[in-house]
Amino acid sequence: MKWYLGIADIHAGSSHGPIPPEYLAPEMRMSDKPAQWADSVVDVFNEGRRAARDFWGELDTLAARLPEIDAAFVLSDNIEGRQAKSGGEGLIHNNSQSQVKIAVRILDHILKGAGYPPVYGVRGTGYHVTENGGRECDDEVYDQTKNMQAYDDVLFVEAGGLVWRLDHNIGRSGTPYGKSTPLSKVQIFNTLKSSIDEEHEANVCLHGHVHYCVSSGFPMSNKIGYTLPALKMRGESYGRKFNDFYDAGMMLFRQEDDGEPVVPVPLRIETGHSLPPLHKLGE
Repeated sequence: MKWYLGIADIHAGSSHGPIPPEYLAPEMRMSDKPAQWADSVVDVFNEGRRAARDFWGELDTLAARLPEIDAAFVLSDNIEGRQAKSGGEGLIHNNSQSQVKIAVRILDHILKGAGYPPVYGVRGTGYHVTENGGRECDDEVYDQTKNMQAYDDVLFVEAGGLVWRLDHNIGRSGTPYGKSTPLSKVQIFNTLKSSIDEEHEANVCLHGHVHYCVSSGFPMSNKIGYTLPALKMRGESYGRKFNDFYDAGMMLFRQEDDGEPVVPVPLRIETGHSLPPLHKLGE
């Protein structure tokens, strides 16, 4: 049996993304005793910060329980960027170098739990992944990621007798019955492009970007596609446009034997999902 791990949309630097403990509180308020540190966070930070602490806690638990992974795929938006559209709202660090360091820390924490498998990555949205000294920040992240094998805008990987197509970008649909349509479009384009030697024909297409998890496939042709959940909570004002489905977590894929189809195993982070309050008249 083989296991593969899909990670997408970390958005390091956002107050709604994973925040390692050393970045959550100022150093002067840190304590060597976890209980005192937790109390300090509760006392100093608002409800959003406490949610961020819980979000990291769930991610930490998932990472510790991962099986030994044969390959990990990172579908990018590894950093949040400067959040120009919302005036920098919701950032714990607006410096791209700091965000790169946080992203490297987060990925290393997850990949350590996975046994440091071979890693393949793609670059994210230009709005988030700003240039850094002439290079994109995703390049900086991947160059510091242990066991990184290759990264590109779109990447093709052969693993487990299957061809995996990795690409961050994909269209989103606002209709509940059309969520998988962009995936089908990618798969059909891939089949057409492979016939004229512009792409390798893919068995598995993975995407990030949309922050919801759906699938689309052609089982008789051993072709399946997924948009992956985000490692970010629903949050800041600009993010409120995502007013439909939202999924936080990661995705495992299980494969019984080489060439066999993969089976998805969702890793949901509950802190990233919340039921809105119900306000009752007179209460």
